[in-house]
Amino acid sequence: MVPVPNPYNPLEPVENPAWFFGRQEAFAFFRQHLVGMPLDRALVLIGRRGLGKSALLRQLQRHIDESYRICVIDLNLVDLRGEEGLFAALVDEIRATLEAAEVSTYRLPDWPPPDSEEASDRRAWFREVYLDIALSALRHRHLVIALDDAHLLLDAIDKGTLPADFTDYLAALQAGHERLDFVFALDISHEDRALTIPLLADPALHFRLSELAPEEAERIVREPVAALYSFDKGLVPRILALADGHPFLLTSICRLIFRRSEERHHAGSIMELDLIAVYPAALEQAGDILRPLWRDASQNERLTLTALARLTGEDGGPPVAFDALHMAVNDLGYEVSKTQLASALRSLDYKGLVRMDASGRYAFPALLIPRWL
Repeated sequence: MVPVPNPYNPLEPVENPAWFFGRQEAFAFFRQHLVGMPLDRALVLIGRRGLGKSALLRQLQRHIDESYRICVIDLNLVDLRGEEGLFAALVDEIRATLEAAEVSTYRLPDWPPPDSEEASDRRAWFREVYLDIALSALRHRHLVIALDDAHLLLDAIDKGTLPADFTDYLAALQAGHERLDFVFALDISHEDRALTIPLLADPALHFRLSELAPEEAERIVREPVAALYSFDKGLVPRILALADGHPFLLTSICRLIFRRSEERHHAGSIMELDLIAVYPAALEQAGDILRPLWRDASQNERLTLTALARLTGEDGGPPVAFDALHMAVNDLGYEVSKTQLASALRSLDYKGLVRMDASGRYAFPALLIPRWL
């Protein structure tokens, strides 16, 4: 029997469209803003780590008009210690995008030799030579350059390894080429910073990712493995309770379950014992998402999380009223006013760590959060 590859990998964006679920609102946002009048600013995709920004960018080509070609550049793989590394990545990925669109690339110029006039002014060469030829090759089609993990570009500007005016240069490129658009995928912690950069400063062009809806999260758990194994009754809701609709947490658990099923050659359904067996590893991997959030939390936010975890317990007790939570926070030995608590709760809700229900009570959206705490 030929081994079936594990369809779940929380560390890599989903490439297979059959294993990508939901995000129809995000795709509609891109269709709405890309098609029609030319944009004068970049589109910005904002989301917390692990919510699937990278996967969404890689699926975008399948969900918009064929006249738009998406060129995704993973800035994690780009040398940002100077402009040369970034321009080299742009050149390579635009060529690959044209080839994928079955466009002739024979006219695209090679990277300029070090001692040439073009090499002395790469900005002008890219703008006036390479980009003009690439867009001409696309004929009527648009080129959409999507910068994944674009906060790395902003960090490089802050460090001085990229010039301070580099985003202005990109804005000038977009303004000078009617069929060129930019998409920036940013961590939510950079949302306020984005609004200070002219290229990214239109909030109407921002889309913020949230967790998947329950039915979409359930599809992630069931559909990629439907031909291999099933789940005992009641087990999938328990998995969803642990992870809510967080793609990273969900795929972490599902990857571990797949490995356990693989060990017995996918004989039999997934049982509660399987979930119990993979739980310690799932909890450890949840730290990849939760540890940075805890590290960057304010003292009042940490106190709020600690008090809420004590009140709800590891198994997620009933949601907690604001006054009861305020009392529990102050029982920890620190004086926190109701105004300070309300501010902490708003911040924690924004970060996806706490959720308020329709009655104004508070709970954790995913059971892995209080258990990790």
